[in-house]
Amino acid sequence: MVQLIFIALFIVLIVLMPKNNKEEVKAAHLLIDKYDIQVAKKKNPIRQMALLEKALGISTYGRNRKKTFIFVGGFFVGAGILGYIIYFFIMSNNVVAIIVSGIIVTLYLIGGTIAMFVMTVRQASSLRTDSWAKILNTVDPQFPIEFLNEKKWQKAFLAQLESMNEQLA
Repeated sequence: MVQLIFIALFIVLIVLMPKNNKEEVKAAHLLIDKYDIQVAKKKNPIRQMALLEKALGISTYGRNRKKTFIFVGGFFVGAGILGYIIYFFIMSNNVVAIIVSGIIVTLYLIGGTIAMFVMTVRQASSLRTDSWAKILNTVDPQFPIEFLNEKKWQKAFLAQLESMNEQLA
């Protein structure tokens, strides 16, 4: 049963993994060239977005990643502490305390896994578009960002920047 849950979570993560990376990278590079932003060009769209955020003084994606790392670290520290408590009860042969703390640890692990899954889904889906919206509003407040609501927003992002470059030429 547990294996089926992990397989289902893995499939969901694959489905939600960033797609259309090439279009997003091209669009980011066009944005950098068009607005002459002094930042290194990267092939990884997440890294490129992080560099743009840093250069523009925005912290949407980066702040969320820091919160995620703090949560994951705290989760493992908490699991270690709870494991040590169970070890203490095992050494003292307190069967009732072992059972109760085992149930608490199980619920803790289930809750933490669900919370990390939700954080991952949020980072993979809406957080990227929120970050791009802030970047675009910072660079050019007149830039239309309605395309970020589309399902294939990376392609629309590239098309929008290419059309703006063609209008300038």
